Amino acid sequence: NLAQAYTDAAQLTKAKEMIESVLAVDPTNRNALTIASSVYWRLEEYQSAVYMFNNLLLSDPDNKEHQFWLEQAKEKFEE
Repeated sequence: NLAQAYTDAAQLTKAKEMIESVLAVDPTNRNALTIASSVYWRLEEYQSAVYMFNNLLLSDPDNKEHQFWLEQAKEKFEE
């Protein structure tokens, strides 16, 4: 997927634009939410990362990895 390619190439602004357009159409797309959380984290947009991790946990509340990164993003946001 193109957003992931931009993310992998560290073209985070383009990745953010792509992923936001996907989420505007399908806000529950787990792949898009996962990529978005990573992009927002790497852009240091921690409030948005928190939002994405929360959305991921809605459909998979026992996911330890998402729980971990949610807490990390919350800590960064509160700094």
